[in-house]
Amino acid sequence: MKLKNLILAVFVLFTALFISIIAYFAAFTLTVLTGGVNVASPGTATVNQGIFNLLRYILSFIVFVIWYKRIKEENLINENTKANLKSAFHPLRLILLIILGFSIQIFTEGVLFLLSKLFPNTMESYNTMMNEMLGESTVLFIITAVFMAPVIEELVFRGLILHYCSGFMAANLIQALLFGLYHGNVIQGIYAFIFGLLLGFIAIKTDSLIIGMLLHMIINGSLYIVPRELFKGSVGLDVIILVSFVVMVISYIILLKSIPKNKPQN
Repeated sequence: MKLKNLILAVFVLFTALFISIIAYFAAFTLTVLTGGVNVASPGTATVNQGIFNLLRYILSFIVFVIWYKRIKEENLINENTKANLKSAFHPLRLILLIILGFSIQIFTEGVLFLLSKLFPNTMESYNTMMNEMLGESTVLFIITAVFMAPVIEELVFRGLILHYCSGFMAANLIQALLFGLYHGNVIQGIYAFIFGLLLGFIAIKTDSLIIGMLLHMIINGSLYIVPRELFKGSVGLDVIILVSFVVMVISYIILLKSIPKNKPQN
């Protein structure tokens, strides 16, 4: 049974990737039809990333919500969505989530800036990718990345994959590893793996995806709020990394302790 469940977990990941491929070609077609691509010029053979995200997350939402609901029905899981929403939006818990989300983002950016100084050649392609994403992101791209991506990724990894891996002692490690691989490059893969572990522990502790989704949204959204100039200012980079790490650890521990397992609090 464990091998079958591991195969199912990997199949969930491949399903998500397959949906992305379908959405890419659909977005490319729409971009061509709307005049966004000149098919005669290879240099313009790109897709509108906002449309691509919108299509793949809509398709993913349909597929994975149905899949997740079916699993809950088969396992007689009756999740109290209203209570979990109330728990997530409790004022103290919401403040903790905001502090945690921003400290995670600041710590990550700080470490990446430090690595860029130490290993400029290694980090060059990653920095180019991030600068292009932040510099050319449309409103649609930002909305889908901040609000839709966290919902889908939590459904896929902390919902379906974590469920299928639940028979393994290393279930959280497996889903986090697949989450890292899903991001498609080494740098993002490493910190996605770490964040996947943190989000996985929250899902296990709360038996719900809602708090993880909300934290995931805050982390993604903070990318567009935290100024990159912060890491080039007068305050030392090592101080920023240390302080954000301490705040991240403390707020994460307090958050976990504030939510009893299987019993969302008001």
